[in-house]
Amino acid sequence: HGTSPGTANVYLGDYASAKAYITANNTIFLNAINYTSTTAAMNMPQSGKMVACKITQIQKWIKNGYPQ
Repeated sequence: HGTSPGTANVYLGDYASAKAYITANNTIFLNAINYTSTTAAMNMPQSGKMVACKITQIQKWIKNGYPQ
């Protein structure tokens, strides 16, 4: 998702794009990184679930208002 327009039209290659996408798709994004999506193909990254500390770090970033 680092090159525009990104896989499935999701571009997370810069701060503004990542913040905009996650803000608009918060539940979908969190389900994807937690591997709790109702569709297995939506779980991200597809190579395997991130370690818990990385997921927690992302969740804290979102909870704290996406500090840059």
